[in-house]
Amino acid sequence: MAETKACSECGGQMVEVEIAGGDERLSLIKQNFGRFFSKDALVPVERAHACTTCGHTKLFVDPDKLRQRIVRRMGP
Repeated sequence: MAETKACSECGGQMVEVEIAGGDERLSLIKQNFGRFFSKDALVPVERAHACTTCGHTKLFVDPDKLRQRIVRRMGP
């Protein structure tokens, strides 16, 4: 059985959840909060956990992919 963690918001039980969208799943994690963004500014979600009590959700991304997006966005 997988170890469960407590929700940081309410103390409820966090469980791993499926992410809708299959291979097209993209999180809205961007390098800036400007009005416009492209797919290059998005980072794929690897997994997610949600609280069974309050619904608080945590998304996890690959840190290497996140750093690659940052470097690509900022330039050399």
